[in-house]
Amino acid sequence: CVTPLIRRSPLLTLGVELAFVFVVMATAHGAGADWFLFAANVDYLPYLLIGQAIYFYWAGGLPGWQALVLGLLAYCAAVFGIWHIQTAFLDPAHSRILGLVLALGIFVWTMNYGHHVGMMRLPRFLSDISYSLYLIHGPVGLLILAKLHGRIGYGNAAVLALVAVLALAYIIH
Repeated sequence: CVTPLIRRSPLLTLGVELAFVFVVMATAHGAGADWFLFAANVDYLPYLLIGQAIYFYWAGGLPGWQALVLGLLAYCAAVFGIWHIQTAFLDPAHSRILGLVLALGIFVWTMNYGHHVGMMRLPRFLSDISYSLYLIHGPVGLLILAKLHGRIGYGNAAVLALVAVLALAYIIH
């Protein structure tokens, strides 16, 4: 719905999107079960909006301070949504915010350093296998963690899960 507007005015469009997210989440509990389920899905939009703010800063569509303010507001919207709608994700073991911070770190790193000579192979590889990775990271990675963390420790199991998931995603791709 906002694609035609976002190129003309990223600031206005991101502001409207954030306002929409906050209104939906603030009213999540007051309008019935269907609205609550809708709000639970809208709760994932702030992750996209943070990426949009970073992208428009990088592409020159927003000055740094505007992108920073919009990114912080989107982060607050993500935290508000977790606190208000998906409280199970407040537990650090199931934290969506930790995943968000890790994903943002990878995103910003690749935007800043991915174009250097020799650095394109890893981002290209991950880009190529991203859909396969998305499909199998949960079932395969969590299975390996569940079966091995008690035997070899969480860190070792996580490394094995990462290697196995990357290899399997590559094979599937």
